[in-house]
Amino acid sequence: MSYIIKKKKRKALTLNCKYDIVKRLQRHAKQSEICSEMGLSKSTVATIWKNKETILKTFESGQHSNVKKIKKPNNYEVDQRLLKWFSQQRNNNAIVSGAILQLKAEDFASKVSGNQEPKFNRSWIERFKRRHNITSGRIAGESTSVDMNIVDDWLQNKWPIIRSNFKDEDIFNGDETGLFFKLTPDRTLKFKGQTCEGGKLSKERITIFVVANLTGSEKRKLLVIGKSKNPRCFKNIVQLPVTYKSNKRAWMNSEIFINALREWDEELRRKKRKIILLVDNCPAHPDVKNLMWITLVFMPPNTSSKLQPMDQGVIHSLKSHYRRLLLSEMISCMDSDDNAIIASVSSASDTYDDDEEDEDAAYENNEIISVPTTTEALRYVSSIRQFLQSRNTPQNVLDGIAHVELHINEIHFITIKQTKISDFFLSNS
Repeated sequence: MSYIIKKKKRKALTLNCKYDIVKRLQRHAKQSEICSEMGLSKSTVATIWKNKETILKTFESGQHSNVKKIKKPNNYEVDQRLLKWFSQQRNNNAIVSGAILQLKAEDFASKVSGNQEPKFNRSWIERFKRRHNITSGRIAGESTSVDMNIVDDWLQNKWPIIRSNFKDEDIFNGDETGLFFKLTPDRTLKFKGQTCEGGKLSKERITIFVVANLTGSEKRKLLVIGKSKNPRCFKNIVQLPVTYKSNKRAWMNSEIFINALREWDEELRRKKRKIILLVDNCPAHPDVKNLMWITLVFMPPNTSSKLQPMDQGVIHSLKSHYRRLLLSEMISCMDSDDNAIIASVSSASDTYDDDEEDEDAAYENNEIISVPTTTEALRYVSSIRQFLQSRNTPQNVLDGIAHVELHINEIHFITIKQTKISDFFLSNS
């Protein structure tokens, strides 16, 4: 009798997993525990421990943690030179793109091999980036232009003296930010093969002056600056949750800033409370005289990207909450027809079996059955498709609905009549 010995399936471990095993063994974990926990043989764990120096060096050098084999890439010397050059450039905040990397790799290769026309294609650059955990990022902010000596001197020598007589809850910071309040997402999910069409994205902008104290326990009512003095949306609104001002550009200016501070100063006078207001140094923030209860402090010029507390995530959080509310409003508008959709689908399913009988009865009674237009038919089919998608319907059924929708579209484009431009304007006049 012959026996078939089943070979154990070989298990390939990632660099990250090998690194964790080495670290556990360095903390005196037992090999038997690691073997039983991870389903590994003793020889595998022993080999990992034997190669611990290579694993640690590779992991700490920034190598991609999901690789399963540690091997030298093609053109290893070019790879290492390019990595060192890239590190130096990023330490200097230089802008390095994939095309720049490709040209520099070819330059290094020509120096190493002496070949005048070496070629490094895009796939080699992509592998290089994966090997060394290099990702792309958008350049934003002005922090690289800030003189850190000025920042450190102000924080260590001047700010402690300024704030020494004030409690944390009496230290306020204010900053403006622009908000495109009607801007909707510019990307959408879609069915495969569908085209993404839409109108222009809204560029209507307002300015918001955000003020809060150091502990976060007190937030001033937002000062919103728009273009229109009396926006149409304010009609029949008795009280706003914000303070609204306006000018032609919807920007903060010195007049609005001075009036806002004087009103606040009057509020503080009634409360007998003194505060510090820290703002950045810009033309819209003049030095307001004769403030009795507000100590106005200006940050050094061109340092707001490092010193401005509101830029450390407060304004970003405010915009995130606003965007969430905007999207919730969009969903509520989309869902306004949900009840009609559900009712129409439920009605269709309830009366499906009686359709033929109702149709015969209608003919017997000489009743006229209204035929929907192509636009109505498309709307009905779209409603049914949305309903079926929400009920985990099989893909073949959804494909059938898509074919029906496509066929109605073809009929629509065949039967549609051309409208004159004059008719369009007359109908909208």
